[in-house]
Amino acid sequence: MNSGPGLIGGARKALARNRFRWRLEAVIAGSATAAPLEPGLEPDDLLAALLEAAVSASSEMGARLRLLNGVASGPLRDLLYQRFGEDEPARRVPAMQIAGLLGMGECIPLLARAAAGTDATVREAAARALGRIGGAGAADALVRAIRWRRESAVRLTLELARAAPVLYLERALLDLEFAPVRGWLALAAGLRRRPSAVASLVHVLATGSRFERIAACRALGWIGDPSVLPAIGYLLKDPGWQVRWAAARALGQIGEPGCLAELEENLQDRNLKVRVGTAGAIARLTQATTSEPLQVAAWR
Repeated sequence: MNSGPGLIGGARKALARNRFRWRLEAVIAGSATAAPLEPGLEPDDLLAALLEAAVSASSEMGARLRLLNGVASGPLRDLLYQRFGEDEPARRVPAMQIAGLLGMGECIPLLARAAAGTDATVREAAARALGRIGGAGAADALVRAIRWRRESAVRLTLELARAAPVLYLERALLDLEFAPVRGWLALAAGLRRRPSAVASLVHVLATGSRFERIAACRALGWIGDPSVLPAIGYLLKDPGWQVRWAAARALGQIGEPGCLAELEENLQDRNLKVRVGTAGAIARLTQATTSEPLQVAAWR
């Protein structure tokens, strides 16, 4: 029977881990104000337990605030800040996850630098944390990260849609300062599906670059406001086939049968992808208005 120091040490460590979890649970429940560091645990073990507690507390505002207050006033806060400065990405990610789950707005400057950094794993963790924290500061940080992006900005855009306060995106779409990222802002506005963004998105349709027009079409299709049909219909004749394809998809998503005549003209478009997208939009509109199978002219 193995009863050596290794087994005893493992049992002591497990007991220390459980004691620390119980203290965190007491903070969440309100029966304690802070959880002191457990001497028998390594920093990785402490952060793992704190991350577990943050996940369980994040769904209830009172529990999250109690845990946040317990962390903000104790040595755990210093440990979190130390981890933000680590060189190894895997050691930085848990601290970012905790900051996001607890809504630690004080960490926004650190997360902003990480979201615009070189490591993909760290960038995604920082973006998710900023999206959870939310507010104008987090939205500004995500916009800066989009501007400095090294790869796709999809995750940053998703988190921007979650973080941006009311009317932030609507104003930013009209502000020349945000011109380099206007296409991504349009996608974020569409993801929120708020009618308040329609006027700003129509402005992008009229004045934007090819990518921005495509993004605005996608966004307006998601929002589904019929008042934009004339503006989108005009783009069915755009010089760029990607814009024509996006406009046809948007008309199909908005779902107004009055668009059928315009769409049917695009079944003869010179680009195959536009013809396929147009046929799909017509099918969607037809299915929304009748149970009869779709009958459209053949196209090549």
